[in-house]
Amino acid sequence: MAQECVLIVEPSRTLATLLERSIHGKLGMLTETAYTYKDAADLLSVAPDRFYVALVDVDLSDADQGDVVDLVTGHGVPCMVLTHQENKGLRRKLFSRNIIDYWIKEYSGNYEYVVQAIEQLTRNHEHKVLIVDDSRGFRRLVSLLLSRKRYDVLEADHGGDALNILAKHPDIRLVITDYEMPEVNGFELTHRIRMLYDKSRVGVIGLSSSEEDGISARFLKIGANDFLKKPFEVEEFYCRISQNLEMLDLFHQIKTASNTDFLTQLFNRKYFFEVAPAMLKRALYAEQTMAVAMIDIDFFKKINDVYGHDGGDVALVETAQRIKAKFRPQDVVARFGGEEFCVLFGPIEMASAKRKLEELCEEMRTLDIPFRNKTIRLTLSVGLRLAVSEDLDQEISLADKLLYDAKHSGRDQVIVSS
Repeated sequence: MAQECVLIVEPSRTLATLLERSIHGKLGMLTETAYTYKDAADLLSVAPDRFYVALVDVDLSDADQGDVVDLVTGHGVPCMVLTHQENKGLRRKLFSRNIIDYWIKEYSGNYEYVVQAIEQLTRNHEHKVLIVDDSRGFRRLVSLLLSRKRYDVLEADHGGDALNILAKHPDIRLVITDYEMPEVNGFELTHRIRMLYDKSRVGVIGLSSSEEDGISARFLKIGANDFLKKPFEVEEFYCRISQNLEMLDLFHQIKTASNTDFLTQLFNRKYFFEVAPAMLKRALYAEQTMAVAMIDIDFFKKINDVYGHDGGDVALVETAQRIKAKFRPQDVVARFGGEEFCVLFGPIEMASAKRKLEELCEEMRTLDIPFRNKTIRLTLSVGLRLAVSEDLDQEISLADKLLYDAKHSGRDQVIVSS
């Protein structure tokens, strides 16, 4: 993002300087500034693709109102408007000329909201949006609107096609679906989506041009997050998309926070016991080999005594990062509390699990952890066993006893159940 550039077209040098400092200071993005239409044309005449977005005032002394918008969008640069005018007609006219946002200067305060909108634009590519409508023309229109905002866009011409695309792209965050479609209509699609994903995982916005009573309520009751009536205003469409994705991001942040250890960013004990029992049960049913390991930092109290709790935290974070990097996505790695960690291996042979843990011990044994002007050295003790029952508490308890044996027979080693 530091290499992206924002084009500012603003006749006020004071405001332009404020925007330059805010964008660079808060986003680390470069800026180039034009004070007139001619300045903007000169900047855009050379490598216009260097501009990630343009922030423009439409009232320039050397051009008619709005000409600069045509200039910017004509070069394929997304355009945001910042103006003094509270004018509904102008607003609608500018959105018809392909701008992606519009603010009134006197309401924008210190322009933090403008900077936040640019920051959000840089993250929009992370959001995959599926448009479902049997009208090819309408899909193209909505796809174009979303692409201007740099969303990742997919299309389906009916609900059945949409379900297939969802299965192939589990990272889809938002589905925008029409009501009236052949095969699987919008209600049925929303119902099936809700059978697979809750509202915090995949958002659904229903659409309809029908004058039939109750369509919006039926969409919402069947599980849609929002509803828009066709035809809609572009500005409202953008606001609804943004607000729904912001809400999904908030849900994700809350869920992540509740499942993650704040210090180490590993899964916490709560999350481990939410997902691990089902993993273990499925593996045993499929006659796959699972393993459980308990890992503990040796003499951790001494680390805290010598380096203080700040040093202990650094040691914990570094150890957690090394543990996480050592294991696979199908392994669940959690901090159990204090200096103790637990790993539930996905399907694995005991020899492979032991080898991974011994490599981890070797890595930590030779690692220098910098802390201020000092170096922290530490070792790990590990208890490892094959999981032979669905009783996860018992399996962890037995692995913990092996960890105890490792501690009392010299530390810095992996003890495996016989």
